[in-house]
Amino acid sequence: MSAESRVPVESASPQPEEQPGYPSQPPYPGQPYSHPGYYATPQGYPPVQSPATNGLCVASLACSIAGLSFLPWLASVVGIVLGIIGLKKVGETGENGRGMAIAGIVVGAIGLVLVPLIILGIIWLVIAIAS
Repeated sequence: MSAESRVPVESASPQPEEQPGYPSQPPYPGQPYSHPGYYATPQGYPPVQSPATNGLCVASLACSIAGLSFLPWLASVVGIVLGIIGLKKVGETGENGRGMAIAGIVVGAIGLVLVPLIILGIIWLVIAIAS
């Protein structure tokens, strides 16, 4: 490569020229003010704490979902029992988790109904294929 074919670095990236009538923008100075944060509490007030979620309600929903998949009857029954107990505890203590307990009861009941229907369907299919 010859010296004449090289482009000087200065002309390869020209600096933008200021257009007439428009002043250049000043550099960004940082934040014009500081704020304590979006969720800061006013001075003198303690932060608000929400009630905890009842563990029985969470376990009820988890067991009921397991009853639909890999532990059919046992987990569904455990999920329904934990849901009923958790629903009673939530009413007494005021904890969160009422919706999870109800969902655990409903999903567990669906698991109790679906498993026998699936077993009967498999038996019917085997009999139909065999004959």
